Amino acid sequence: MRKIFKYDISVNDRVNTLKMPKLAEVVHVEVQIPQDPTTVQMWAIVEPDTELIERTFVVVGTGHDIPDNNIIYRGTAICYGGQLVWHVLELVQ
Repeated sequence: MRKIFKYDISVNDRVNTLKMPKLAEVVHVEVQIPQDPTTVQMWAIVEPDTELIERTFVVVGTGHDIPDNNIIYRGTAICYGGQLVWHVLELVQ
């Protein structure tokens, strides 16, 4: 049975490696805790009983450099009324 899981991604311009069930589908990105804009939450539809794989994400601010790797845009999180805007990118092989 499929479920929705939440994952925390650190906002630090470094790579975040998450273990997620194979074929997890990212459906939403947001800063859930407004007092902590250093962590972005990401929700994904998963099949919990499937094999776990490592997936790599990076969070960048608007106007910041993005990695030269192959990337897939996964969502944007806006906090402090738009004063901080974070973009979640998945690095793919």
